[in-house]
Amino acid sequence: MKNIGMVLQRSFPPDIRVEKEAKALLKEGYNVFLLAEYNGEPKKEEEVNGVIVRGINLGNTLLKKYHQLRFYLTFKHPSWEREIKKFVKDFNIEILHIHDLPLVKTGLEVAANKKLQIIADLHENYPAGLQVWRGTNKTKIEDFFLGYLKSLKRWKAYERKCVEQVDKVIVVVEEAKERLLSYGIPGKKITVISNVVDIDNFTNMNSDLNIIQKYKDNFVISYVGGFGPHRGIDCTIKAMKYLKENISKVRLVLVGNKNTGYADKLRQLALTCRVYDLIDFIGWQPFGKVRSYLKASDICLVPHNKNPHTDTTIPHKLFQYMLEGKPVVVSSCRPLKRIVEETNSGLVFEAGNEKDLAEKLVRLFRDGALRKELGENGRKAVQRQYNWQKGSKKLVNLYREL
Repeated sequence: MKNIGMVLQRSFPPDIRVEKEAKALLKEGYNVFLLAEYNGEPKKEEEVNGVIVRGINLGNTLLKKYHQLRFYLTFKHPSWEREIKKFVKDFNIEILHIHDLPLVKTGLEVAANKKLQIIADLHENYPAGLQVWRGTNKTKIEDFFLGYLKSLKRWKAYERKCVEQVDKVIVVVEEAKERLLSYGIPGKKITVISNVVDIDNFTNMNSDLNIIQKYKDNFVISYVGGFGPHRGIDCTIKAMKYLKENISKVRLVLVGNKNTGYADKLRQLALTCRVYDLIDFIGWQPFGKVRSYLKASDICLVPHNKNPHTDTTIPHKLFQYMLEGKPVVVSSCRPLKRIVEETNSGLVFEAGNEKDLAEKLVRLFRDGALRKELGENGRKAVQRQYNWQKGSKKLVNLYREL
């Protein structure tokens, strides 16, 4: 079987998408190797669930900033190119699988010299995402100088050139495929492999009874995932002003947060709205704890603010919520709205409208039969269609075509 070389510009594990894809390919008999970035001094190579992982350290903070600036100027990363070349040679890689847009051009340079096939696995609408993420973790001076280098026009041109040159492209949702088709990319070149849930893995996680017991007397509305301005958590906190008058013993449980600066802003917002005592900021939790928080929940949220980025991506959490049989309330971002209405698994509110969000939540609070019906519809939809057991077959078929 062929040797597959995956490249990931962050540490591993964890990464749900990469883990699922690697597992599926290993099951088919492929040899999977992964080049990932680490902070500190990792082992040269280690095996993680059958994947041979090579960790690299790209230097201290100052050196990383220099390489980052050089990358933004050229869309090439010399340090990564050097490491990928060595990776390909050492493990006799035959197919390069680059996770996300930034390193695709660097991968193309290596693939051309080594006559390798290359797959671009686009986890995000990266050009649009940069416009959303800009400034969230940067100083104003940094953001000013990087403004042009991160501009939408420049990154869309880079993306278009990349997807034209690679052998195959993977995207996470149909709306993302539509976007690439507008570039003139042939549809047969693009495969939609969504962020659906691995049923076996998720349902085999043990429950933490302490978490479930903690919330047994509350009406729990939960959000699980990263924090950031595009996530719509601010809208949810504002909605709590209306919920505290209409839902007895309401509790908003926010599980996540690797963006401490933005989390502090959300805490301040909760204080300003006088709802801080109704919110639990849980912090980041191991994946094994996620299911317990979902079990403790009555309603689960994906309240993303609407923009070109959130209109062309889908989070894992939606399908995890649905598999657990929880009714979902999602914003009107295109993929969220489409899937929830198609499966009749929840309610859709106007993105950014906290009053509309509150109205949808109060409606579900008052109608237990509807909550049960929507939750069951979601569970059945995941069991029937939106699961990795089906999604993995698309990945395997793509590799067979190569």
